[in-house]
Amino acid sequence: MPDCVFAQPEEQRSPRCNEDFADLDDRRFVRALLPVPIEGGEEFRFGIWVEVSVTTFERVVRAWNESEAYRTLSFDGAIANAFPPLGERATGVRVKLATRDERSRPFVVHADDAAVARLLWKGWTQAEHLALADVLRA
Repeated sequence: MPDCVFAQPEEQRSPRCNEDFADLDDRRFVRALLPVPIEGGEEFRFGIWVEVSVTTFERVVRAWNESEAYRTLSFDGAIANAFPPLGERATGVRVKLATRDERSRPFVVHADDAAVARLLWKGWTQAEHLALADVLRA
């Protein structure tokens, strides 16, 4: 869940919150992936939530189950949850998203923040990836 939704007691969360979409009052969220390249050609994917406008949310929901529309989907939003190694710094970062195909979630393809953009384009060495994996397992 987006951090602001997760902070709500479960019984107060909207019944429309699921693994793909969430809402909180007049705020809307879409599940997405933030890809981090790892040296050697691998890719680590953070599952994140992105806050979008109501208009964008409705457009994404309409395209979600229409292969052709979904395959060419792109939209803007703001990261709605903290994640390592950036923590809270990632929250609120403006991003652009696009789909790669009709089977996967939207991917972050651009970020306005230098640290998030660095993750997208520079990525990690194998050693940095393994160090983060150890932190996540702990």
